[in-house]
Amino acid sequence: MNYKSTVLTALLLFLATAGFGQNSIVSDRPGFTFSSSTMGGNLFQYQGGLTFSSPGASNNYLWENDFRYGLTDRFEVDATLSYQVFSIPDLNISADGVNMFRIGTRYQFLNSGESAVDLTGIVQYDFLQLSNEVGTNFNRLRAFGSLSYNDLGENVSLNFNLGLSTIDVGGGQEIDPFYTVNLGVGLSDRTSIYVEHFGEEFVNVFNYGFTGGFAYLAKPQLQLDIYGGVTDNSFSSGTGFGSIGVSYLFN
Repeated sequence: MNYKSTVLTALLLFLATAGFGQNSIVSDRPGFTFSSSTMGGNLFQYQGGLTFSSPGASNNYLWENDFRYGLTDRFEVDATLSYQVFSIPDLNISADGVNMFRIGTRYQFLNSGESAVDLTGIVQYDFLQLSNEVGTNFNRLRAFGSLSYNDLGENVSLNFNLGLSTIDVGGGQEIDPFYTVNLGVGLSDRTSIYVEHFGEEFVNVFNYGFTGGFAYLAKPQLQLDIYGGVTDNSFSSGTGFGSIGVSYLFN
């Protein structure tokens, strides 16, 4: 784990000392709701974080790394790589490895300059490798809309994700719904908070929960965030988790 900490520390130090740019960052972090805004043409962005949870007697660390590139003002492509470390100390069980590789794209159909809403369509394809002793691979196609309503008041926005996922499992396909509802409030030019409710069916198990968090715009190109939440399903009750993250826009 030492080399992972070294890499993360070096990344944070680089981002903290980077200069200002002409464009301001638009990040999907914090939380599970994907932004309905796009970055703009010919822009590259990194956004990632470390999430910790402890379901039952286990410990789970997930390091997510998402890379976005704007082809035009409205059209983006992205790739995500997640690394997981899982352990059950009482049973001397541990596993680690790549948890997920995702490729995706998004297109913004409406922006707040045209109406009171931002509306973006998002398509993602996931290659999932569960390293927490499940021992099963999943391929998943997700298609959903991201809608932001910006006419609630100054610095207040209501954001929704709603869609379907198709999962290849057990020699067949399963279609599952998912959603998020996110209320964001800007406290100042640099700080914001949010609360969020989410739900998703995954292989006949419905997962739902709540998150809340804080974001700080250290520079126009650099955002730091922290959030936490709780998730519940028919197998585990009230599992808490926390996450810290960083987003950086390369101009």
